[in-house]
Formats: sequence, C-alpha cells, structure tokens
Amino acid sequence: MTGRILLTALAAAIAMFVWSSLAHTVLHIGDIGVKTMAEGEPAAIDALRTATGDKSGLYLAPAAAMTGQAPADTPSVFLVYHSPSVYVMSPMQLIGEFVIELIQAIVLVFILAQMMNASMGSRIGWSVAAGVMVAIATNGSYHLWYGFPPDYTFAMIGIQIVGYLLIGIVAGLLLPWAKRA
Repeated sequence: MTGRILLTALAAAIAMFVWSSLAHTVLHIGDIGVKTMAEGEPAAIDALRTATGDKSGLYLAPAAAMTGQAPADTPSVFLVYHSPSVYVMSPMQLIGEFVIELIQAIVLVFILAQMMNASMGSRIGWSVAAGVMVAIATNGSYHLWYGFPPDYTFAMIGIQIVGYLLIGIVAGLLLPWAKRA
C-alpha cells in the first residue's frame, strides 16, 4: 500500500504543480493585487539599495512599526529586497516548488489513504477542507499582520484550494475507496 500511496502522491503533486503553474503563468491569478511603481521606480530602487546596504532580506520600515510605535500618519513598507539580480524563474525555484507540493501531497494522500471506508466524494471534501485550512493559515495571517492586499490574499487562497481539490480528486481516483452496497 505504501508504494501506491507514494505513486498517488506523485501524481497528485504533478496535478497540483501543473495547476499552480497555469494559475501563475497563463491565467496570471498570482499577479492579482501586485502593483508596480508607476513613477519614480529608479529613484526608489536607488533609495532601497542605500537603505538596505544592498543586502538581500525581508525589511519593514519604519523600524518603529515593528514595535507599534510608528506615528499613525507615517506610511510603512514591508518588502523583500534582493541585491542586484535579474528576476527570472530558475530551474531550482521550479524544483523547489515541486518538492513543496510533493511533500504536501504525500502528507495529505497518506491521511486520505487511512480513510478506507470513505467514499471518493468524502476524500475530496476532506482534501478541500485541508486546502482551506492551509490556505488561510498563511495567507490570512499575511493579510492581517503585514497588510497583503485582500485581492492578492483571496487569489492565493483560491490557488491553494484548487491545488488541494486536485490532490483529493487524484487520490479519489487512484486509491481504493468504499463502494456503495
């Protein structure tokens, strides 16, 4: 049964990876809520280079915002800064993303495989429930604590839920499940 679980998880991870790739590169759901600077981008980048010492990292400014002491009328910024590089998708990023999705699929398929008397629909339902839980745990907190835009947050939640739905469908099709009497 372990071999079947791993093969099912691999198939589910592939389905999730394909969906996530399409959602970001073809449908551009991952771009929802992301803005670019209309004007002054070169000056802003130069200022960031100076302010960060050109060191990659996760930054919050003003520093007083970390303690809640920033004046209410002061704007704030939460950003990921990368020292000079061309931002392109690399094979290592794609491999890393697939490994993350494979781990998620292995865990969920293992749980679903324990439901020997569950119907396919029940397994899909539990998979979607797990997707909702995972999606809001990260994205909801980022929205609340760091101010990620609502449209971006809901788009990311949607992408994850559909990915978990696909894991449930693949598991429902490939794992044994209870048939109606």
